[in-house]
Amino acid sequence: FLGDVYQPGEMELELTRGALEILTRYSFPFTVLTKGGTRATRDFDLLVEGGGRFGTSLVWIDQAKASYWEPGAASVADRIDAIIQAHDMGIPTWVSLEPVIEPEQALKVIRALHPIVDHWKVGKINHWPEIEKKHDWLKFREDARELLEGLGTDFYLKKSLTGL
Repeated sequence: FLGDVYQPGEMELELTRGALEILTRYSFPFTVLTKGGTRATRDFDLLVEGGGRFGTSLVWIDQAKASYWEPGAASVADRIDAIIQAHDMGIPTWVSLEPVIEPEQALKVIRALHPIVDHWKVGKINHWPEIEKKHDWLKFREDARELLEGLGTDFYLKKSLTGL
């Protein structure tokens, strides 16, 4: 969690691919988390071979908001496409739904992607009082829990929500 493994330069350097090849060769379990979208699909063969899991950070359906908050990240559509491709290849998928900045956007992400996401990790924004005080985080926690349980999906609520 020190940086994104599928930054644009990775497509030339292939450092991530080399690391995944080593992990696969020695049967070391691994999980990939990226905002790099379909740049990661280049290595999906290694996730299949090594039993890896694929995740993306996604808290927006609205591309304009994603562009504002996540400059340089792959588009929402591109990240969704990567999840679809991983799911279609039988790679276990997950979404890091954090930091939630606008609860309604986060719930829209869940509703849109639940058929192709195997696991969700949900956490709210922290250390930003002007944003935190705009929302009823207890309500969001219960809405998210109710939605995820109702969909019968696997999920984890981060301490930022459970500790409220």
